[in-house]
Amino acid sequence: MRTPPNKPGCTEPRRASQFQIGRHWRGVGDPYRWAETHAMRLTFAFLLLLPLTAFGEETRIAVGMKHDEAVAIVRRHGGVDITPGLAVVGPKGEHPLRGYYWSFRDYDAIIELSPRGGKVERILYWTKKDFEHSKDHRANSEQSITALKLNTKTKGVAIEKPKPKDAGPNKPTAPNPARASRLDSPHPYRGVGEPDRSAGP
Repeated sequence: MRTPPNKPGCTEPRRASQFQIGRHWRGVGDPYRWAETHAMRLTFAFLLLLPLTAFGEETRIAVGMKHDEAVAIVRRHGGVDITPGLAVVGPKGEHPLRGYYWSFRDYDAIIELSPRGGKVERILYWTKKDFEHSKDHRANSEQSITALKLNTKTKGVAIEKPKPKDAGPNKPTAPNPARASRLDSPHPYRGVGEPDRSAGP
């Protein structure tokens, strides 16, 4: 078939390139196949990394974890052992003790880590303002928690408390022994939180 002058040539369907005609299958010769596959892979990778990025900003110290591991996390996030500066005496008169009370430089938190059997048995939490008051005030303001969460991006602090147990109808709620004063409850050491006056003014 001849084409009149000044008119574009017409491609015969049977001789058209596979790029110019529709096909009932996709694969070799499809110029859009690679781009679509690549975009899907990038989207899938982003969705996998998104939760890791979100949780990567939060560090958690919890009851039940290894005590050495908890101390390492505390130190890594600016925790300072303030136990030697407090009038904390062990059951056999040991003084000074170390590794029980920790103050965070960049977070509004002071915690007590009570070890037992190589694990964290109990965590007590104070704000720095509450801890600066008297021993009686500390005993009343301390909070027994199951976990301390530190947001490394915002420097915020969040705590997790034990779930309250249902006392049942017409039954008074039992007092929380962890909120009692250290001088009134059994503890491996005594004199918690009172500054050491023996070192001088």
